[in-house]
Amino acid sequence: SPRVFNLFLSLRGLYVKIGQVLSSRADFIPRQYVDLFSTLQDDVPARPTKEIMKIIEKSFLKHHNLTLGSVFSEIDERALGVASIGQVHAATLNPSFQTTGDYNGGRSVVVKVKDPHAKQQFIDDFKVFRWLCKIALPGWKSVLVELERQVMT
Repeated sequence: SPRVFNLFLSLRGLYVKIGQVLSSRADFIPRQYVDLFSTLQDDVPARPTKEIMKIIEKSFLKHHNLTLGSVFSEIDERALGVASIGQVHAATLNPSFQTTGDYNGGRSVVVKVKDPHAKQQFIDDFKVFRWLCKIALPGWKSVLVELERQVMT
């Protein structure tokens, strides 16, 4: 079970979601998998800080033509929470950064960082799983259909 668990973690995205679903299916998989996969409910490892900062910087440059330093005076390197497709970090807005309205910079905020490739990764992963269900696991088709409906909407 640790090998499958580590594989799910390395592939992330849909594989983490499937591990989360399987963690509640003691009727479907052996108990040691249920126990190990249950850690995916609230203990997915964070992506490296450098990678997260690059995602934030690229997004601000692309959508607002702003640098990371012009928006935030500090971003906590430790994630507050991590999920299958992203994570959140505490941050402090730069005092000089102001938005429209009466909001003033310098306040504590939370930054949600979504994996920029998550949607395409899920699309590709679902293709693989649909093929796998068709060939080897026809009993999983209804589970996969429901999971795809929940994840892709």
